[in-house]
Amino acid sequence: MRYLYLVIVFIVFVCLVSYFYHSGKERTVVRDRVMFNDLLIQGEVIEIKTSRNHRFGILLLKLDSINTGRFVDTLLDEGIYPYKVKDRKAEVYVGIPAGIQKGDKVIVDSDKKMAFYHYIVEDKHYKCDLGIVIDPSDIDYIKENTAFK
Repeated sequence: MRYLYLVIVFIVFVCLVSYFYHSGKERTVVRDRVMFNDLLIQGEVIEIKTSRNHRFGILLLKLDSINTGRFVDTLLDEGIYPYKVKDRKAEVYVGIPAGIQKGDKVIVDSDKKMAFYHYIVEDKHYKCDLGIVIDPSDIDYIKENTAFK
C-alpha cells in the first residue's frame, strides 16, 4: 500500500513539473515573438548607469543610425522592451559588459536578440543576449534612472 502511495505522489509531481514547464515555455515564446520587429540600432555610448543587480544597467547611446522596421514602442503584457528610442538617442537595458566605456560603439539587432559591442580603445568585439526585461527590480531601476522621463 505504501508503494502505491509513493507512485501516486511521484506521478502527481511529474504532472505538476510538466505543466509548469510547458506554461512557462509558452510565455517565453510570446515574449520572444515581440522581439522580431526589424529594429536595428547603431550608436555610441555616452552614458553608463549600472544597478546593483548583477551589473544590470542602462547604456545611453547617441544614435549613428537606426532602422525602426516594424517596431512600435507599446506596453507589453509582461515586462518591457530592452531598448527605448527618442530624440536621436537610445537606451539599451542589458547586463553591462565589463570594460565598456563612453565612446564605444553598440549595435542592437532585435531580430537576432543580440547586442554587439566594439571597444574602441582595446579594438575588441563582444556580444551579449538581449531579451524582454521581466525582473521587477530591473524594471524599477529603469523607471527610476531612464533619461526619457
